[in-house]
Amino acid sequence: MKDAVEFRRSVPGGVKIYLLILVALALLCLFYLLRGKLRNASNFLYVKKAGPHFPAGLYKVREKINYHAATEGVVSVSLFGSPLEEKYLGPLLKNEPFIPPNWSFRVYLCPTAGEELVRRLVERDFEVYVVEEPSYGLSGALWRFLPMADGEQFVSLDADELGISDKLFSPEVYRQWKESGKPFVIFPNSWFRNPVSPIIGGKFGSKIKHPSLVRSMEKYDNRRYGGDEVFLREEIFPLAQREGYLEIGNRLTVGALLTAASVAAILVLINYTPTNK
Repeated sequence: MKDAVEFRRSVPGGVKIYLLILVALALLCLFYLLRGKLRNASNFLYVKKAGPHFPAGLYKVREKINYHAATEGVVSVSLFGSPLEEKYLGPLLKNEPFIPPNWSFRVYLCPTAGEELVRRLVERDFEVYVVEEPSYGLSGALWRFLPMADGEQFVSLDADELGISDKLFSPEVYRQWKESGKPFVIFPNSWFRNPVSPIIGGKFGSKIKHPSLVRSMEKYDNRRYGGDEVFLREEIFPLAQREGYLEIGNRLTVGALLTAASVAAILVLINYTPTNK
């Protein structure tokens, strides 16, 4: 009995440091998991149906400009807001995104954007799809998924990350996806994947036709930040799991890191419990 009490000794100084590091790592992982999500807790905890106050035509294309009929695929982005922010517009007009052979670059554009911007986009040989209604809150983030309604092969990217996105959707990644034969491709959100948002709006691609896509979009309250991720998590990720997907990058998840750090910290606490002598 005395030996057992002696074993459950006070935590040595060196072990305390490692324990603090493990706890800090667990808290960091938890923070990463929840960052930005607490602001949208209602979005991530339940599916909210869109009521009759939502404008009709939120996900309907009014006009197709510079349409490329013979393309095999589409690199798709959304551009909306009033006024349009430079952080989105600048990269779109200045950077040279990777576009696979026989693919086109398509911008789903807010109808309030103006003719001058349309002209500048067409000068870059971009397809411009003007949507019928302006974005209602952040519902415009879902426009870039619309190629899926027609079964077009596409990759969805963030307009403000076109310079960064080339590191995700590159010639090598395109080759891997093509050779894999998988209907979906998912790019990592960072060096590990967030299990709350298994697909990020600007980091995935598909070859699958989803004829009821627009009706599915209309079920969700997509006014808030993160609404596009909720839609993808609830509607598209199960489809990707069923049909098959290629995941590019590290598959280590935040949940795995958080679990490992927490278990290690608990083990240390069990073996080094402070006692009164």
